[in-house]
Amino acid sequence: MEMIKRSEKRGLYLMPEKVDRKIALPVYQQICDQLRKELVLNGYRQGERFYSYRRLGELYKVEPRTITAALEPLLRDGLLIKRAASGIYVGDAIDRDVVPHEVGNVWYAVIGEKFSHPFYFNVFEGIESEAERFGLRVIVGLKKDPTSFKRWFCPQPGDGLIITGCCSQEYLDSVSMKCNGNIIVVGSYDFSGDFGCVTSNYHRVVQRSLELATDYGCRRIGIISNSAKRLISMELFAAAEACRRSHSNAIENLLHITDPEENGYRAMEKMSSFRPDCVLLTEPAFIGAMEYLHKHGMRCPEDVFVIRYGKEANDDRYLNLAAVNVESDSIVLGRNALRMLIANSKDTLRFDMRLTVPFQGPENQKD
Repeated sequence: MEMIKRSEKRGLYLMPEKVDRKIALPVYQQICDQLRKELVLNGYRQGERFYSYRRLGELYKVEPRTITAALEPLLRDGLLIKRAASGIYVGDAIDRDVVPHEVGNVWYAVIGEKFSHPFYFNVFEGIESEAERFGLRVIVGLKKDPTSFKRWFCPQPGDGLIITGCCSQEYLDSVSMKCNGNIIVVGSYDFSGDFGCVTSNYHRVVQRSLELATDYGCRRIGIISNSAKRLISMELFAAAEACRRSHSNAIENLLHITDPEENGYRAMEKMSSFRPDCVLLTEPAFIGAMEYLHKHGMRCPEDVFVIRYGKEANDDRYLNLAAVNVESDSIVLGRNALRMLIANSKDTLRFDMRLTVPFQGPENQKD
């Protein structure tokens, strides 16, 4: 796992968030809630030394009596214990599943896509399994039309939203306002904003898949991606260039085709004069590309080494058609999205994708 926004070594991970003196919730209660999140979600172990009253007062810029009031419920619940002349330590309650008091319902929205697709369903599985640990209720929104979902989405104070699918920057900004910014986006988007994101780390695993292709004897690499997803396209091309450098220029030529509809058949037609012996393409483009190969009497991997990347296959029968599959671990994405939602985190977390190799290996290597 790679974390984009790293905290200092054993620094407070989830806080200190700024206390808001303009709202009715007392400052000591805001600090208590933030420290509860810190203890629950930052991997503390029983017996580990916690921050002193003085250090917490410095971090929050409040008087000692405010910190005393903030720690009292945590001491009462057993999350923290005091040792005479020693300090504050993590208590035995840390091994229980404790969730901050202010967390309400968890809304999961799939916009413009089918919930039955393995990626979106498995994200839900990850969210649900983690929510069950904390005793949270998950509300699923399957409104394919963004406007319909926004109209239907009526969160209560403390509720949070995990959203994925076909979303725009403007849409996320407007939906985020309805839940006070407590929103986590799942997937790879070229967005920025006051929300957290859980996504996949393409570069390392895609580079490894291309190395397998060059070991097989491929020299002319074609890449098919969505023209609307510039960030992913750039990462894929960067991975191919990294493979070229690390393998002593084994890749002779690269051709990158972008298609707004990710039409694999049409993209393969555009590549026909290039004659790639390896094609790296998105999951939506995969079936069209395989239809093109079948129509033209070409086989994978003998004639074209096909690398399918992105979401899990929509049909398990597709898994053995590609030479290599590079897939998101969507259950892991779902679990961590829920953890970030509880923490009200605005970070971006990236998780390595999975690589499976159905083909027999380099013993059938090209001449």
